[in-house]
Amino acid sequence: MFADHWIIAQLIGQICSIFLFIIALFTSMRIMYNWEANSASELQINLERQTYLTSTIVRYVLIFQIVSMFVFIFTVNNHLPGLIRGAMCASGTLTVNSYGYPLLFIKIMAIPFYAIYLFMEYLDQSESEYPLTPSKFWLVIPSFCFLVTDFIFTLLYFGQIDPQVIATCCSISFTTNSDLNENILFGGQWIDKVLILLYLISVCLVAGLILIKKYPVINLILSFLFIPVSVYSLKYHFVKFIYELPSHNCLFDIFWSQYHYIGYILFGSLLIVIINIIFINIYPLIQSKLQKNHDQLMEQFRFTALFCTLLFVIINSAYWLYWLIFRL
Repeated sequence: MFADHWIIAQLIGQICSIFLFIIALFTSMRIMYNWEANSASELQINLERQTYLTSTIVRYVLIFQIVSMFVFIFTVNNHLPGLIRGAMCASGTLTVNSYGYPLLFIKIMAIPFYAIYLFMEYLDQSESEYPLTPSKFWLVIPSFCFLVTDFIFTLLYFGQIDPQVIATCCSISFTTNSDLNENILFGGQWIDKVLILLYLISVCLVAGLILIKKYPVINLILSFLFIPVSVYSLKYHFVKFIYELPSHNCLFDIFWSQYHYIGYILFGSLLIVIINIIFINIYPLIQSKLQKNHDQLMEQFRFTALFCTLLFVIINSAYWLYWLIFRL
């Protein structure tokens, strides 16, 4: 598989990212341990000069990593199915070896860390004295760990793909008539309760984003509940109305053009919700270090999280209602 141009491009990008990040990592560690904002020493002046280059390297590498996750999804969902026998989408390509799904989860889990650094970088650059410089560079360490882990699993995943192995795509994405009410993880028998929970959490989260500003951790807890319940509801209930096929519960086909790339909107909205609420919770912790007031920016984050929460619920509910009203 290492001869495929899609895979080669991603591996080259990962190697370049790690190389640049290693350079940034050493400089970041010097800044973390030697930074003295009020000092006019030669060391401090040199560190301030190096900060600009280091921040730029880290910023663009992390942005590239976020973009590369969507490239990876497109690769396993649109490109690799044409090369692997039996695979129709990412459900098949990710299961051809034991590294597919762990790699996807690593890429997803890394994004909040990347986003937090970019958020702190933005706040730091907006201040004349760069008060968050030592603090934000501590995030370079976990980001580097994610970056290296991502690269290792990418090598293992692509390197151990055997095009001759028949992927079990449809067998895990479809349910038989006898199983429609007994899906994996109680999908059929619990789905009514999960839907009630989804709408209840959604209402609480929307109300919390509008009314609760003093204790943003409440919204953070609600968002951590909202994400898994949303994914569960999407897989075991809403997707069958998107596909118009009751037996199909795959979460990857919704990224295809025939479904208007709705998967990018749905999962993108969930990602934006959690990231924006994390920003809202981080800001009070670092507000005392900042001279400028960023309350308006926090309101924008709050509105964005609110909008994306409603967007996810409304889109899925619209597909469901359309089927109930016009198809039954």
